[in-house]
Amino acid sequence: MFGKELADMMRLVNANYELTRRIERRQGELRDDVELMVKMELGGSLANIQTSIETYLSKIEETVGDVA
Repeated sequence: MFGKELADMMRLVNANYELTRRIERRQGELRDDVELMVKMELGGSLANIQTSIETYLSKIEETVGDVA
């Protein structure tokens, strides 16, 4: 009887260990996914801002060029 209970307990410990490892691995994957999403959003926003600044600078340069 004791042997069966010990075997059952060991199976549960192993199952718990494997589940914990899968959760940790998934957390790492999710962290990587979120990091990539944030970088993409920031990159897109920064590119948009850069384009807007370049457009405004071009207009200012044209205006200054027309005045000079």
